[in-house]
Amino acid sequence: MTQEQLELQLANLEALIALLEQSTQDAPQGSLHVFSSHGSIQYSLRTASNAKDKYLKKKDMQAIKQIAQREYDEKLLKAALVKQKQLKACRPAFRDDVQTQPLREEGVFGQCGNAFADVGFSNITVIIDAGERPLLTSPRALPASLEQIFKTLPQAKKDLIDPRIEITSRFVQQWEDSFNPLYALPQSECRFETDKGHKVRSKSEVIIANKLFSEGIPYVYEQPVVVDGWTIHPDFLILNPRTYQEFIWEHFGLMDDPEYLNHALGKISSFASCGLTSKNNFIFTFESSAKPLDTRMLKFYIEQYLK
Repeated sequence: MTQEQLELQLANLEALIALLEQSTQDAPQGSLHVFSSHGSIQYSLRTASNAKDKYLKKKDMQAIKQIAQREYDEKLLKAALVKQKQLKACRPAFRDDVQTQPLREEGVFGQCGNAFADVGFSNITVIIDAGERPLLTSPRALPASLEQIFKTLPQAKKDLIDPRIEITSRFVQQWEDSFNPLYALPQSECRFETDKGHKVRSKSEVIIANKLFSEGIPYVYEQPVVVDGWTIHPDFLILNPRTYQEFIWEHFGLMDDPEYLNHALGKISSFASCGLTSKNNFIFTFESSAKPLDTRMLKFYIEQYLK
């Protein structure tokens, strides 16, 4: 995380905290109990002035939603204040005499956010169903940890509230749905089926795809990306589900073939000229006939960049 990204998350947290403080003051009081009875969802309310539960009916749905929202907002507010305090504690780490490089998620700076700087790849765009957009390189607007408050709620309460923040499962679904499968390379060119149900061109790509799938990392295969005016189909375009940053993963599988090697080096050079390197949203793996794909490196890259 850079200092600019830290300040952006703090500003967004401040706005969220202000919204939650106002909403918790204005909402009806009481403790809402949601339960199932005879196959239907029932609601009851307990207040300080009434020790016994008062059963609520469908005509009370507006009040039910307001109370559920307040209870959720109170928990989210508490978590947001804790996260705000943690991020403010990171500010001294950006002093010139303390830390001059972007912080990594390790050691004493484990709570300070993502390791990657927002390079802003103006020459790299992703082609989606609705047109083109830049590669996603900036971390999400609010810390991912806040989502846990929503995720731990029973579904019946989730249905009553506005989560106030971006929910990963929804974002991931929207991300996957934004791609047009017709833009990818034809499946007829691929022979090997993955656990996700699509086909790829090599056994090594099957290994990579299956590892991403088993780890719950969203990806699309062979979708077009424009690099400095040059349209390519990287092996994998991947979304980090925690930070919402996108990564291009290329596997170079014939490195002992001189023609293939020159093509691979040209592709890496094109990425690097746009600022896309192994430290900034680009992952690449290699193999040759004498040196097969090292699956230990897959685990390393996924743990380092995609979780």
